[in-house]
Amino acid sequence: MRSSMFAIAVAASILSFPVLAQQGSAGPTGENLMLTMPRGFKQVVSSGQPQVSAMAQYVPENERKEDWTLMLSVHLFYRAAHLTPRQVYDAFESRYKVGCAEFASHPTDLNVRGYPGLAVFLSCQMAPDAPRHVPSGTKLLPQQFMHMKIIQGRDAVYMLQFEWQGPADAKPKPMTDEETRKIFNDPIRNAYVCDSRLPDRPCFAR
Repeated sequence: MRSSMFAIAVAASILSFPVLAQQGSAGPTGENLMLTMPRGFKQVVSSGQPQVSAMAQYVPENERKEDWTLMLSVHLFYRAAHLTPRQVYDAFESRYKVGCAEFASHPTDLNVRGYPGLAVFLSCQMAPDAPRHVPSGTKLLPQQFMHMKIIQGRDAVYMLQFEWQGPADAKPKPMTDEETRKIFNDPIRNAYVCDSRLPDRPCFAR
């Protein structure tokens, strides 16, 4: 999966989501999440409340928000900067795994350019009768894998999710095939938080 040459610069202080900034420009101001978008993805959801939260979701050009195999989700929680990445993840996991007949997670603590972070690989074999809190008409497939990255900034907590879903017998499986796993986690692997107010955490740092 090749990546776009542009980076999404998401400001924690405003709800305009996303702002596109090209590397080599003056760059965004304040605290921002920097994320290189995978090529060929389109935005299908943008929502939130000013100074509370913001969320955007992206799927491949030939897929829909109701029927997808790959989805990139970006969440900003403005009032959660006091929470550690582990605390944010634990709250997410307690809700997510309710619908799974089989569930596994592999969290790893990170230092993301000076910010506390957490990377997690999750797998879920959905229970046939499990309730799922998704919009009406959304198609959910039984096999789900997710790479999650959480970064604790000064102004917000940033949670990125790259998800794959498919039939129960789908192969190769991103959690078990190393090469597929590298492709699967690519969109958020290099995501980071920067802050133009801090000289040691510039945006577009090389």
